[in-house]
Amino acid sequence: MAEADIDDICRVLAVCFRHGSSLSDLDIERVLSFDMGWLSPEEASTAVHALIDTGWLIGDDESLQSVVKNNTVTTPLGWFPRPSRLTNPVRYDSKLFTSTSEPTSKPIVEEMKKSETKPKVQSDSEVTSKDPRAKMERRLKRFVAKQSKLDVEEIERRVQRKKSALSFVTVWMCIALVAREQGLEMDDIIQALSAN
Repeated sequence: MAEADIDDICRVLAVCFRHGSSLSDLDIERVLSFDMGWLSPEEASTAVHALIDTGWLIGDDESLQSVVKNNTVTTPLGWFPRPSRLTNPVRYDSKLFTSTSEPTSKPIVEEMKKSETKPKVQSDSEVTSKDPRAKMERRLKRFVAKQSKLDVEEIERRVQRKKSALSFVTVWMCIALVAREQGLEMDDIIQALSAN
């Protein structure tokens, strides 16, 4: 049983059950597919049933609970799960999980600290590397800076502030929000983003 498999499942469950209340299978599917965008609706349904079958989720379909308590699970900035780890999860083993829960939580915390010390541009580009609009972020920042007569550093600061406030938003969307906030004409920006 690989630690990465366990970490992905624990993080996903921590996100789904962050409010502490039980959820129906449909609620969890909605979080996985529509809220977080990690899986398609079909994959989310498969993942939820697989997590039930392997012991990660307990209860009936209308009132599911995670076997993992999310108070020890941390999620690094920009992390997202590998879909295959959710649709075909490892079996939950309480003995193995209990013995590895302490050691695995420390590397997760250390990994989060490392990601915080890296420049924000690197972690953001890793997250959005599959999005073709991510390639335009640097150019778009310069364009917004030039049009709004602000420094690029100021644009980056405002983008990071929006990113931290909105959590699961892409960098290019934050740049567009800053541009709109500055009263810039959005047609050129929308065309640039939709061209790819």
